[in-house]
Amino acid sequence: MGTRLDECVSKDAQAEIVKLIGSCVQHQSTPLQWAILSREEPWVISTFAPPHISSHCQVIYLPISCDINREIEAYMHGEFKSIVHHRLGNMALSSPWPTDDIQNLVDGAAGLFIYAATILRFINSHLHSGFREALQAVLDFIVNPRLHSLPVFANLDRLYALILQGVPADISYLTNLLLYRMSWGSPVNPFYVVSLCNQLSISETVFKSICCYPHVVLVYHDPPAQPFAWDFDSGCSYLEQDTSLKPNITLNDQLLQAHGTIRFLNKSVYDFLGDHERSGSIFNHSDISVQL
Repeated sequence: MGTRLDECVSKDAQAEIVKLIGSCVQHQSTPLQWAILSREEPWVISTFAPPHISSHCQVIYLPISCDINREIEAYMHGEFKSIVHHRLGNMALSSPWPTDDIQNLVDGAAGLFIYAATILRFINSHLHSGFREALQAVLDFIVNPRLHSLPVFANLDRLYALILQGVPADISYLTNLLLYRMSWGSPVNPFYVVSLCNQLSISETVFKSICCYPHVVLVYHDPPAQPFAWDFDSGCSYLEQDTSLKPNITLNDQLLQAHGTIRFLNKSVYDFLGDHERSGSIFNHSDISVQL
């Protein structure tokens, strides 16, 4: 079994998971082998340090390296074939696509699989007739950098910048407000759309219109398809419901989920938005923080 340790809610949760797994392995209480994947965060390293845990571990370092370029290239070839097949079916293009572009993308990835995955998600999100243009936009942006950041993140930052700068001008400010507000929270836990709408003073319709554009870096989940536990007036807030209704945490939870939830696609998006040096050219953090 595998787990992404660094994407847990908190450092305490990370430590608790390692302790539980360590106890299972030490006492052989489960017939499982564990693969725990994480960045080298200090608190992660210290959690594995005690002898009763470290003695049962085999550590394999996976540095960001161009040594995996062949794997990234094979992955991108397969995904581009799927994109073309999904749009054209059994029809073929008159010339192969993409050609040398994949090698340029692999070089730009610099050993980051998340870079390749985000590019493909971005291209695949475009209309049927626009997937070639989307790839060209990515390639143009790679060779014309507008952000200054750590070299290992430079190309990923440029890709995120390209995605976010494509938001129409009339909703760009609200989009920036939404992303900035989400950057305060958890990189992995979902946000209730109801709460975000209330905090930003926007309607559900406006919210979902905004999310049509940065959805490449955000993941939206529809509300659960289940009846409410109580009869209630949807035109009133939870606190204004009929007093004959007993306060119930289930009702409150269901009301919060009424418009669904949204979260970051991955932690790298959260890291990008939260770092002023990396995302400063996308939006002015100080101006937005004053508004919120």
